[in-house]
Amino acid sequence: MKKTTEFIKNLIKRRDRALVRKTGHLHPYDFARVFPGLQEAERRYLYENLPPKRLAEIFSYLETDDTIAFLKEIGIDGSIPILEQMASDDVTDILNEIDDDDFRAILGRFSMDAQEELAYLREYDEDQVGAVMTTNYIAVEADLDVKEAMRTLVREAAESESIDPIYVTVGGKLDAVIKLTDLIIARSPQKIGAIADKMVVSIDVRDKAADAAAKMNNYGLSVLPVVDDGELVGIVTIDDAMDVVEREETETYGQLAAVTIDEDATFKVLLRRVPWLLTLLALGFMLSGLISAFEDVIRQVTALVFFQTMVLGMVGNVSTQSLAVSIRHLVRNDLNTTRKTARHLFKELRVALVNAVICAVFAFAVSFAVLAIKKTADKEMIALVVALSIMVALIIGGMFGAVAPIIFSKLKIDPTLASGPLIITLNDLITVVIYFGLASVLLGLI
Repeated sequence: MKKTTEFIKNLIKRRDRALVRKTGHLHPYDFARVFPGLQEAERRYLYENLPPKRLAEIFSYLETDDTIAFLKEIGIDGSIPILEQMASDDVTDILNEIDDDDFRAILGRFSMDAQEELAYLREYDEDQVGAVMTTNYIAVEADLDVKEAMRTLVREAAESESIDPIYVTVGGKLDAVIKLTDLIIARSPQKIGAIADKMVVSIDVRDKAADAAAKMNNYGLSVLPVVDDGELVGIVTIDDAMDVVEREETETYGQLAAVTIDEDATFKVLLRRVPWLLTLLALGFMLSGLISAFEDVIRQVTALVFFQTMVLGMVGNVSTQSLAVSIRHLVRNDLNTTRKTARHLFKELRVALVNAVICAVFAFAVSFAVLAIKKTADKEMIALVVALSIMVALIIGGMFGAVAPIIFSKLKIDPTLASGPLIITLNDLITVVIYFGLASVLLGLI
């Protein structure tokens, strides 16, 4: 891959006149990897020497923001031939991100059919199936003869995103599918509806795009038909599904850390992060207040402070692990029944219990050894306090991390809002009460 990159860069640097011929065998992605790092003059050389279809293929592998920036370099007149060669869902992504004035200027240059199609796709939110689907597919009516269906396939194949399977409709409504191989071996006279497969998996145009990706994964599909009140309106391809999965994972990762992974303006980023930071700051003050409430306990047994960080850290680690597992199951829709949810929580409880016992035994041994070396009084009871605190807190923290996102989901709140920092801080509050509370009782300090 590195050799390919260097090969392309050298051709551009030399302004090679045989660029198209020498790079015809390369995948568009090879160009897409090079494109953002080029100087404007080098990109203009490509704009002038690569045909619109080739540029459209390259731009389809770039981030939408980069594509918009490059199209602005080219100008509206030069951009239209490129946009006309791009898939409708890619064009919709671009139009959704540009200014209204630019949108109207560009849309007005398309044919009326294309304008209606793009306006239709632009109606849907970015997380809906309608925003990621493409309308370039092949559909035939069920009463069509095999020979005529084959003619339709040949006529429309060049403009279609996928030609396998072919969708069979009755009055525009999705009725069945037929594999390309079945159509090829079929012989006339025979109606398409008679040989098509009625077992069709589809998704509604207003469903979540993530649900489409999950359905394609569950059913092993490379293409998923999209319907609107039963009428076939588009398809979701495997590359669209992969884009959705990548976006969902990126958002989930960011929300677990109470941030968003984006490139918005600084002010927008601050607006998203500051509320979280202020909330965590308030909880931090509450934690400090709780610790100060046990000031008499700490004054009498200062050794407790030595193990405080260890206890809090262990609980935070365990709860974050449980949180990540629960969110993963929720994203994959694995907890869609009460039985599955109960089985998951019971498993997490068993794991938390085993972890708690193992860590408690280890914590008792280590803390006892440390206290013995320091010749601390009541070392047995202090070590017991540390061990019991870790055991109880790990069980509660582990279950809290597992249950919290499920509760958020049931309340129709994004479960990733039960983010790592929030869970850890709340667990710290609980753990401080457990740790110093047990110390007060077992050491007779109350």
